[in-house]
Amino acid sequence: LAMHTDVPPFDDLIQVNEFTSRMNPELFAVAVYETYLSRSGAQFLEEILRAEVELPQFVYPFPVLPGQVPAQ
Repeated sequence: LAMHTDVPPFDDLIQVNEFTSRMNPELFAVAVYETYLSRSGAQFLEEILRAEVELPQFVYPFPVLPGQVPAQ
């Protein structure tokens, strides 16, 4: 974290997805942590677990082959 003090939290939870995670896993992890902190930390996690936060539905921006999309 000390090496990446310039990494901001995600503006929108749709940015937290498998594609952004694979682009740069280290910076993704920092951005996710910053997002967690900016949304009140443990309280945000509790809200997710209680289904009080509506997580965005991720839509694949391109055609995929059968079996490439994780089970719904």
